[in-house]
Amino acid sequence: MLAPPRPDVTVGDWLLLNHEDLPASRVLERKSLLKRRAPGTDRQEQLIAANIDTCFVVTSCNQDFNIARLERYIALCFEAEIEPVIVGDL
Repeated sequence: MLAPPRPDVTVGDWLLLNHEDLPASRVLERKSLLKRRAPGTDRQEQLIAANIDTCFVVTSCNQDFNIARLERYIALCFEAEIEPVIVGDL
């Protein structure tokens, strides 16, 4: 069954599906939620993924390495109570 997209549902969510009334379907409680501020000036949140245990943050350690970017990704993981694992490559 194909359910229509909803702004309050993201990858990894579990739904209690109501076959007779799809918009009445419920999102079950999440273990974790990875989100960010959506682009633009309206300050809305953009849901990225839910119910994640571990996040592998992959980064290159060459001239494009950016410690501030790495810190942002780790902070997102900590905020969502997801265990970060850093993987680097030369």
